[in-house]
This record gives sequence, C-alpha cells and structure tokens, in this order.
Amino acid sequence: KVEIRKAELQDCVIVDELLTKLIIDEKQYDNNIDENFKVSSYYKNYYDKESDCLLVGVIDDKIIGYIYGYIKDDANIINKEAKLDALYVEEDYRHQGIAQSLIDSFLNYCKEKEVKIVEVNACSENIHAINLYKKNNFQTTKITMKQEI
Repeated sequence: KVEIRKAELQDCVIVDELLTKLIIDEKQYDNNIDENFKVSSYYKNYYDKESDCLLVGVIDDKIIGYIYGYIKDDANIINKEAKLDALYVEEDYRHQGIAQSLIDSFLNYCKEKEVKIVEVNACSENIHAINLYKKNNFQTTKITMKQEI
C-alpha cells in the first residue's frame, strides 16, 4: 500500500533523481533531450512554497514516485489555474494505481486552493501518459507543433 505525503527537505535529493529518470525516460519521445542530463538541487527550491505542491509516494519507507505542480501566478486569467508539471513512478511499481493516487492527491490540493483549471503537458507519443490523463478527465485544448530544421 502506497502512502502519499508532502515532500520534506530530505526527500528532495531522491525526487531530483526521479526527475532525472523522468527526463531520460522522455528521451524516447523527444530526441532533443540530453541523455547525460542530471538534475541536482532542484526541488529543494519548491518543496515548501505555498503555491507549489510536491508529493511523494512511499512504500516501505522508500520513495517510489512523486508528483509536482504549482498554482499559476497570472493576473490575466479569469479562473485560478494550476500546472501539473511532473509525475513519475519507478518502473517496478507502475500499473499498481500509484500514479492515480498521486494525481488524486494533487487534485485534492488544487481543490483546497480553489483552483478551477489544471493543465498538464504530455509528449504526443507517450500514449500511457495521455491515457492516464484522459482517464482523469483532462482534455486536449491546445496543440504545440515543432519542426526540426
């Protein structure tokens, strides 16, 4: 059984490692990603900010996944919006409902903060991520197109 909890400072090193894995994993969908890229000292800047939400999934005292998002600071929007920025679960723990538990917890945080819209980006070829987000009622509202030159 996974425990979802707010990340603490000592968790940030592990969550940075998971972000590195997420970025490397996305290399299969985006050849512009440097496979040698390594994240360090990133989430320590966000774990305790009021407008940010960094949650970890823990099994047997081991962090096996996380979700990070934040409330957008944009005076031009009518409804308060949040961005689900990163979601990752270790490969050995996938397809066990952990990502769903992380999403549910993040959406609860958003509701508590009176957020009306949550946005997420996914690589267009990452069918697993897209299906997970669609299952959670996310809808395509914009399409970004790129051209390599």
